[in-house]
Amino acid sequence: MEEGQKAAEALNAAGDLNYVELSVAAKAYFLLTQKGGPAKTIDLVLMARQFGWSVSETDIRRAVDFLQRLGLAEAKTAA
Repeated sequence: MEEGQKAAEALNAAGDLNYVELSVAAKAYFLLTQKGGPAKTIDLVLMARQFGWSVSETDIRRAVDFLQRLGLAEAKTAA
């Protein structure tokens, strides 16, 4: 199966996000890579503010859940 097709199927299986939610997911991924691994939701929100991004804990939680379904983020036990 073609790489693009696999990617599209993985995205469809992970959930249907609108462009704003996808933007938050991209930001969350960036923040997690900056952190070097799992992070608490509130820590990601605080990091986002350092970049001038306005995201809520709920936004970040949803984004990280989406990234986890794609295998791009690990779970952190504390919120």
